[in-house]
Amino acid sequence: MTQQIRKADSNWKGNLNKGHGLVSTESRVLTEERFSFSERMEGEGKETNPEELIAAAVASCFSMAMSKTLQDQDTTATELRVTAEVTLEVREGGPEVSHLSLLAAAIIPEFTDEQLNEVVATTAQNCPVLKLLRPGLEDVEVKASLQR
Repeated sequence: MTQQIRKADSNWKGNLNKGHGLVSTESRVLTEERFSFSERMEGEGKETNPEELIAAAVASCFSMAMSKTLQDQDTTATELRVTAEVTLEVREGGPEVSHLSLLAAAIIPEFTDEQLNEVVATTAQNCPVLKLLRPGLEDVEVKASLQR
């Protein structure tokens, strides 16, 4: 069995509304990147937030998983571009991540829309991060488009 463990840490200072945090990853791709509740809820996108990090995780995982699905069919895409949007809603009980939208745009020579839709459906069932997120989300939308 192969196992990979990755780490990230955050450091929060202050109360929820006026405080802020710094998040770093083991790889140092993120190094003390600022995040705050006020920016998360009403910000201009100048700081990261958990939803953005979730979107990055699922987009990158889905593109790798899609590449694997294609590889299993002896096909390689010229390019795969996956865009993920994660929706945070403020509800009566507090903030809740409610929706995930994925758009997979692919350049795959001599591929049909039907073939792409089959690959995306298979990938949606097998993508580890999407499988992790799916039980807690009310709505998951996955779309695909062939680029020429």
